Amino acid sequence: MASYEIYSLLQAFPATTLAGYSKYLLYNGSENQWFEFEGSASISIEHFIHMASKHDLIKVISNTVA
Repeated sequence: MASYEIYSLLQAFPATTLAGYSKYLLYNGSENQWFEFEGSASISIEHFIHMASKHDLIKVISNTVA
């Protein structure tokens, strides 16, 4: 069985600092692979995040190391 995790970039830093980073990453835990998403795929991921949020299936992980 595959295991996937969606990570989103929080806009807590200035746009210049975040330049070059993808807004969304998908991690395949069973294959130890990372995938980047842009464009229309980002809209689909935002939908998944919204639905997960509605059902209390969101875990916020924050990295405060700058």
